[in-house]
Amino acid sequence: MENKDIKTFIKQLNNPPSEYSAIPFWFINDNFSKQKISEQIVDMKRKGIDIVIPHPRMGFDENIEYLSKEFFDVMEYIVTTAEQNDMKIILYDEGMYPSGSAGGLITRKNPKLKAKGIFLSDGSEGKTIVSLPQGKIVYSYSGGRIRGIHFGEDDGEENQPYAADILNPEAVKLFIEYTHEAYYQRLKKYFGNTIIGFFTDEPDPKGRCGTRAVFAWYDGLETDILKESGSLEDLIGLFEDKENSTIEIYKRLIKRREAEVYYKPIKEWCNSHNIALCGHPSDSDDVTQLLSFDIPGQDLVYRFVSTDTGDLEGVHSVLGKLPPDIASILGVKRVMCETFGCCGKWENSWDLPPEEMKYLIDYLGVRGTNMFVLHAFFYSLRGKRKYDRPPDVGINTEWWEDAEYFLKYIKRVSFLMSGVKMLNDVYVSCSDGKVPYQEVRDFYQNQIQFCYLPLELYKLADNKEILGFNADFSVDRFLPLRSLYFENYQPNIRVCHFIKDGIEAYFVVNTSSMSVSDNVVINNDANIIMYDLWSGQYYTPTRNKEGKFRLNLNGRSSVAIFIDKANQVRKIDKVEPIQIEVDFKLLSESINEKVYEAKYTASNVCGSETISLKAEETVRWFVNGKKVNVTFWNDHSCNIGRYLVEGENSIRIVVRGSTSNIYGDKKVEFGLF
Repeated sequence: MENKDIKTFIKQLNNPPSEYSAIPFWFINDNFSKQKISEQIVDMKRKGIDIVIPHPRMGFDENIEYLSKEFFDVMEYIVTTAEQNDMKIILYDEGMYPSGSAGGLITRKNPKLKAKGIFLSDGSEGKTIVSLPQGKIVYSYSGGRIRGIHFGEDDGEENQPYAADILNPEAVKLFIEYTHEAYYQRLKKYFGNTIIGFFTDEPDPKGRCGTRAVFAWYDGLETDILKESGSLEDLIGLFEDKENSTIEIYKRLIKRREAEVYYKPIKEWCNSHNIALCGHPSDSDDVTQLLSFDIPGQDLVYRFVSTDTGDLEGVHSVLGKLPPDIASILGVKRVMCETFGCCGKWENSWDLPPEEMKYLIDYLGVRGTNMFVLHAFFYSLRGKRKYDRPPDVGINTEWWEDAEYFLKYIKRVSFLMSGVKMLNDVYVSCSDGKVPYQEVRDFYQNQIQFCYLPLELYKLADNKEILGFNADFSVDRFLPLRSLYFENYQPNIRVCHFIKDGIEAYFVVNTSSMSVSDNVVINNDANIIMYDLWSGQYYTPTRNKEGKFRLNLNGRSSVAIFIDKANQVRKIDKVEPIQIEVDFKLLSESINEKVYEAKYTASNVCGSETISLKAEETVRWFVNGKKVNVTFWNDHSCNIGRYLVEGENSIRIVVRGSTSNIYGDKKVEFGLF
């Protein structure tokens, strides 16, 4: 790992390279327009986006069949326009999802390759696996579908495409032929340069099956279960939601089959064509599948993690840490997560405040994610397209004009957390469907750094203790292992300790909306640099005789701490704000914007005069007609001192509300409070 001069490192962190860009899931969901495609690509590039995933989506041009010549005309134009704007493309492998069916083309060509599964039946259909008092468990077509890209092809609609049997090598071979090979034949000159990957999206062996209880199966699985001393009668546990040893065998064999039959040949194809396999599996606690990716990833969707429930509740809470931990063990530099999908508030899907977006980025970043796929940028919101898994977090949002603030933050987090060596205190064993989350709550809340360790990777672990599934997770014996700790118990603080480019570092996040102020000890007597990842400003705190320093973290804020062992950075004091009060008056308002103004008479300007206020949702700050800042969550605070003149000054703020007020069905209050 390269050792960098810390000054050079901070300079690069201020403006990271393009490879660390946020990555929009760009819904191509309306009629093809070269002008509109070009305008949106140029707009994204202007805001600091350098990588994009064009995602064929519901509402796609009705006159263009998926994977037809005309379809590839659209995709080629997108790729060539991206190349002209020095952007990279990750191709999406399906139309729409789950992946593996080539938009229904496989099953139309060969209906025998439809997705299959087992279900309880009277035995009038399919092959009987076992007869039980509750009925017969039979193996037949699951009836599973995928979402298509044209209206009329959605869940429950007449033309919804059938899912293919991705546990059947013949079906997967056709999937690669119809999709990957077809893209390559049309766009081969872009592979390995403009095109850097294929995104596979939550492949599901049984497809989307509605209300029917169906479980994945493949030809000969009953024999494989018996070989491992399982009992076919015990398969009833699947339908009764009861675990037993046979169910454990069944789940392991299904995951292994999917990895071998689906993921392996696709990864081999991608690697042989000089691109990466990325995306995410179907379940938050999948382990085997993550081992199959070049860039392992997950999907933060449906408010699995939110400011309502916190970051430690339920099995889905592991999705942010499991992929980075596996990547770290394997020495994989990049880790991906699709995020923001359907993460608007339950009662109003279009209402996703910037504060919550920052919360989700920090939840992922402090656990090691370093590629953020933003679900979604809508190409079009015409008609009912706006109801397809909102909200839009891109071009059509109220804050897009100021998106560079968020996009720069994401790029800094991505750069900071890429290619790091994690400095863990302990390993925690895990396997498919068995990823401890309740047991590790105290680890998070006491800043004890652990690493999920799949059983398959035991041999790669270093000499740290490995906690098995039935181990003692009491934190007391691990507290002395911490290299950073707070003087007081801080359950809302998350810490990641790592080496980046030869520099020892910590990423510290306050998950609470409340400020935290406490003394901190780092077991190192070198100088410390505190770097604000949002603003790019940094300072060197002063330690007392005991080696402690004061750390003040506002709600939802984060900081990177660097250990300056060579004392390369001179002493830089933190500039403390001087709070001033002004009286804002409402000047004007529209459907989602309110403009306020105040006058402030300045004398003996010192440069650190600051205004703090409460408002919803974003605040654009102007001093004497000059835009000086944009803030996105409470408390909104702006240092206006450097822009003041002696005498009277005009302070104007423009408060913009939720995008829900434009596109949603419910209005959200906004303005100064």
